[in-house]
Amino acid sequence: MNYARTSILAVFAVSAFANADTILVPSEYNTIQEGIDAAVDGDIISVEQGHYYELINFSGKQITVSSASGLPSNTTIDGNTSSGSVVTFESGETSASVLEGFTIKNGSAFTGAGIRIKGASPVIRNCVVKNNSSGGSGAGIYAENATITLEDTTVMDNISGGAGGGLYLKFCEGSITDCAFEENVANRGAGMYIKDSTGDLTLSDTAFDGNIANIEGGAVYNKASTAVVNDCSFVNNASIQGGAWLSYIGGDAVITNSVFSNNRATNTGGAAEVRNLSALQFTQCLFD
Repeated sequence: MNYARTSILAVFAVSAFANADTILVPSEYNTIQEGIDAAVDGDIISVEQGHYYELINFSGKQITVSSASGLPSNTTIDGNTSSGSVVTFESGETSASVLEGFTIKNGSAFTGAGIRIKGASPVIRNCVVKNNSSGGSGAGIYAENATITLEDTTVMDNISGGAGGGLYLKFCEGSITDCAFEENVANRGAGMYIKDSTGDLTLSDTAFDGNIANIEGGAVYNKASTAVVNDCSFVNNASIQGGAWLSYIGGDAVITNSVFSNNRATNTGGAAEVRNLSALQFTQCLFD
């Protein structure tokens, strides 16, 4: 190993953010977007509790936008001001681009009304994404060509006219940890719709409760993708086919230490339906 070169790169990485600043909203900038526009890589935008009617775009910056209180219930970004995604990541944002501690609500867009991620890899942590509506897919969160990191986040009461009421993933990989998907509605994959993944999607300690799909996959619809599911629960989800889970055309998954309870399908597969060359493996799971 070239230790000298490694040390130089490490020093450069540290020095790049050495002059990082904390930007205060609204005491220094009236809106969150004004704070983002003024920020440089490494900055933290600290948002005081309140209700902010605006749409924000990270504009490719490696910054943290966080609520000062750390409580999503205290700090809301509300899209009920104009049509479009409430939060946008579509300029190559990395895992150094972090959204933390907000309620994201009332977005209205064809895709990604709450949060839209395209060609980016942000971290979304300790948020509530709710009451967003899309005529197409991914009312709560839409991600395409992305690596998604979703932590300690609740996605609830979102409605899609197409697929993925809570979360829509296309050409994605990543991890979802300590999250909840509750009472989302869509035609397919009301809680989550996964399509054509580029790598594994890992779900850990995540609950799917009360999601309703009008056609297939009440909680999760998995197509041509690989999912690894650990310590999750699927309760009170409903659909015509695949009340909790539907795998279709290579929608493979390994599900371990998880609970399936009171899921309903008016046609077939109350807990799960597996179709068209898909492989679904259950290990130490409870079906009730």
